[in-house]
Amino acid sequence: MSFVILIYIFVMIYICLKKYASLLSAAFTIFLLFAMTTAFLLYGLRMLSGADTFVVVNTDMDALSFCHFCIAWYIADLFCTYRVIRIYRMYVRVNRRQNL
Repeated sequence: MSFVILIYIFVMIYICLKKYASLLSAAFTIFLLFAMTTAFLLYGLRMLSGADTFVVVNTDMDALSFCHFCIAWYIADLFCTYRVIRIYRMYVRVNRRQNL
């Protein structure tokens, strides 16, 4: 397994466990998740337009495996988005009760 994938998995775990005190930090985190995935999707489509396969972290990817990988990555982003929103809402709910 490549260290790039391992680092990305650790980043996603960190994002899912971090506390979000402001709506701006939660929104920026969600934007960053989908921006990275979309950038990889555009990069892969550009690489596949010139050849049948391209190399990602020492693995050859054809169009079908690339599509499956991107779909799985977007599903993981949706899960992380759910967690970020849930953590932010819990933070706001707890702090609102303490301020009353």
